[in-house]
Amino acid sequence: MMKRVLLAIPPQSKVKDVKQLGSKWPRLSLAYIAAYLRERGAPVKILDCTAEGLNLKEAIRRISDFKPDVVGISAFTQEIVDAATLCEAIKRHS
Repeated sequence: MMKRVLLAIPPQSKVKDVKQLGSKWPRLSLAYIAAYLRERGAPVKILDCTAEGLNLKEAIRRISDFKPDVVGISAFTQEIVDAATLCEAIKRHS
């Protein structure tokens, strides 16, 4: 059986400038990875916390509800701290 995969973009905790806000459009890179995995039979979910306006608590709840075996996180440079925070929270709740 294929492992359940969740691909995530972390919630943004601090926005100092509107230019730092993530796009409301899905990141194509995660869509490519999801399509590749789905073609091979893996159950995949994309969780774009920025586009969905989720905070850390909501993101963890959604991740826990999906019960993934593997979580992949995509982050731009300005999102690295938020990605690390999400990783730590996932580890605590798994």
